[in-house]
Amino acid sequence: MRSFPKASSHSRRGLGLLYTVCLLAGAALALSSTASASSIVSAGPLTSITISADLNCNVFHTGDFSPEWFGGTACGTLAVDQSTATLYGPLSIPAGGGASPRTAFTPISQVGPTGTGTTLDPFKIVTVAGLGVSGLTITQTDSYVVGQESYRTDVQISNSNLTSRAVQLYAAGDCYLQSSDFGFGRVDGSAIACTATSDPASRIEQLFPLTSGSSYMEARYSTMWSQIGAQAAGPNTCICATLEDNAILLSWDVTVPGAGSATVSHLTTFSPLGFAPLSTIKTADSSTVAAGGPDGYTITIHNPNASPVVVNAVADALPAGFAYVASSTTGATTADPTISAQTLTWNGSFSVPAGGDVTLHFNVTASSTPGTYYNNAGGDAGAVAVAATGDTAPITVEAGDQPITASGTTFSATEAASFSGEVATFTDPDAAATASEYSATIDWGDSSATTAGTIGGSAGSFSVSGMHTYTEEGSYPVTVTITDVDDAGNSATANSTATVADAALHGGTLTVPSSTSLGNPTNVSFSFSDDNTGAPASDFTATIDWGDGPSSFGVIVGSGGGYAASGSHTYAAEGPYTITVTVVDDGGSTTGATAATSVVVVPPADALSAGYWKNHQAHTTSLLSITLASYTVGTFADATAVFANMNCGKSSANDAAGCLAAQLLAAKLNVQNGAGTCIAPTIASADAFLFSIGYTGPNATYTLTAAQRAQAIQLKDLLDTYNNGLGCY
Repeated sequence: MRSFPKASSHSRRGLGLLYTVCLLAGAALALSSTASASSIVSAGPLTSITISADLNCNVFHTGDFSPEWFGGTACGTLAVDQSTATLYGPLSIPAGGGASPRTAFTPISQVGPTGTGTTLDPFKIVTVAGLGVSGLTITQTDSYVVGQESYRTDVQISNSNLTSRAVQLYAAGDCYLQSSDFGFGRVDGSAIACTATSDPASRIEQLFPLTSGSSYMEARYSTMWSQIGAQAAGPNTCICATLEDNAILLSWDVTVPGAGSATVSHLTTFSPLGFAPLSTIKTADSSTVAAGGPDGYTITIHNPNASPVVVNAVADALPAGFAYVASSTTGATTADPTISAQTLTWNGSFSVPAGGDVTLHFNVTASSTPGTYYNNAGGDAGAVAVAATGDTAPITVEAGDQPITASGTTFSATEAASFSGEVATFTDPDAAATASEYSATIDWGDSSATTAGTIGGSAGSFSVSGMHTYTEEGSYPVTVTITDVDDAGNSATANSTATVADAALHGGTLTVPSSTSLGNPTNVSFSFSDDNTGAPASDFTATIDWGDGPSSFGVIVGSGGGYAASGSHTYAAEGPYTITVTVVDDGGSTTGATAATSVVVVPPADALSAGYWKNHQAHTTSLLSITLASYTVGTFADATAVFANMNCGKSSANDAAGCLAAQLLAAKLNVQNGAGTCIAPTIASADAFLFSIGYTGPNATYTLTAAQRAQAIQLKDLLDTYNNGLGCY
């Protein structure tokens, strides 16, 4: 049940002060009804940021008379475990029914708020929630610096599984622009927003991605939630010029490594004057430089807004070993920055025009240590957030190199199990060389893509290690290529052999009946697993020794490491028997199990009429499903529909197919219930007849010839006689 049903814009405006009070109380109730919540309360302009334990959000801006999101909590984080196509999200989302089917996050912990609300020590709430039994966990950190109209959300997805997981991650919200639930859309680069009017300076609610690779969407709220319910990425569309009850989302396709994690970040902005965050771009004059040589950087801060924004400071974090060149700043200022360790800060008042940029350029002296170095730049614009670059503008510091030599390391592995270890060693005559000066690629010899090796060691002696999973047993030639990153011509190749053993099989449950009636088949099923989750069922052979003479082959189905072998056998005599199932992998691994059964003579049960089966739901349901020709009766509702046609002649001359189907269903239920099997030939004839007329169920119309109707009535009468306990004729 939605805590805050969607209302029209007219009714929303008419709620007035009462609606405001109800929303404030309702938002708290919505949060508390699903899980506990923590709030950052400050002087603002974001005066309250509340995060529930299952990742709803609720935000108030200075001067708000209603929450920024519909119903207070119609926003939050959602995620799809694409390995099982399961959508997870908050338990309750006002008017968010389209985001279904949805499994609620499992709250694990919540800490905060902590911090003092400053740039160096922002307020923080850290919320941990589980994605059911998927092995995935979200640790979400929401942080806020007092004075800004944006707060930051970092979502770390951890994977306790050994293999990687693909996750579709969403940040989404149903906008409520104070005076109306209706608004327009706005796109700023990869950021998406709701706006109160088509004026660029109108109130804005925006999602601004800090992590690349995002997609966005602005649409009617129901369409947006349904996009998430369909587990689809944002289509990068905005119905920007349409006034509608709108909502916004960002999505990322994230691959979370096995036993690892991945983090996605974004800003959420609320500005009555329509100010969106500024973006920062950092570039290097040259991507390569000699050790200790000169280079330079350019910092550009872009303003996407319709009004100028004043930047109070531009900051840059130099890489380790790099140094600023005095008096080298040009552009927005020529003043030298203040320097604290590796952080450069240019303080001032830099006006960034609407839709324009402010730019700084400065020179540096590169590190004397070869390697690749990254830079991070950003700024401060008061209430308007300035999105930092993250690690960017790489510069590779080069040095003179000496030839390297390499040799391969032979190793053993098991199919489907991740191998991790040394595959080669190499030496460099330069004892001062470090592992970061080299790259390595590994060709695993099984036609898979090459992968990067991990290089360790020091003082001129190094090793290359890697991780790989072979899908089949065998012997594979492995080739490792090591390259000096400063000099592509300085490389070496190492050859070795990987010996891959067959993955182990593990026996599961052998399911056999404790007893079977003589004359009826004894059905067995044996579950087993293979550590090689990629093995097809065709890799295995199952042999079933029934304990009464010759063995037979079982039928094997399954995939992804889980399989089942099944078979059926009819014993010729009563007595106890021992059944043994043996499964053999084409690579040599085996597993199996043994179980006992018995065959007994059981008097047949009495047949019961079609009317009985029609009126005894529990008994009927226990024996389903049953097929009539190609139509499957899977539920009691299906059976009831078939039995509704059991009396011929009540509707038309062509309803003989319906009454035959009803008596055939009753006969099959009787046989399934243990009644005598003398009716089997008639059942086969009835099935064949229904096949011949294309029977697809009780709701279709079947036009029969006079001869066909006579045949149907004859078969029906034979089945009816049997069903009424009068035997077979």
